[in-house]
Amino acid sequence: MPAYAPDTRSRAVALAAAVTLQALLGWVLLTGLSGRIARVVEANITVFDVSPPVPPPAPRPVPVKHAARRPAGAAAPPHARATPSPVAAPPPEIKLPPPPPLIVV
Repeated sequence: MPAYAPDTRSRAVALAAAVTLQALLGWVLLTGLSGRIARVVEANITVFDVSPPVPPPAPRPVPVKHAARRPAGAAAPPHARATPSPVAAPPPEIKLPPPPPLIVV
């Protein structure tokens, strides 16, 4: 048998409170869902467009002509500019921890 046994009066009060709360929540749910769906609109809504004026088109930029770096019409000598420099990564630096000292007894 438990050390604390609630009396029947407190259990009845708790039961009545729980039933009342459930009934109240059910009533609120049903009345909230049964609201009028179609209502009469009393005033007409006027829709209008307020857009900013269209900006004028931007003037086209005039391309700047650059002088050629080499004479026009002459072909480049073979492999003069097409040979890339070799790409090599530097060798990685791997530092090993020093070995533990030997203990000789």
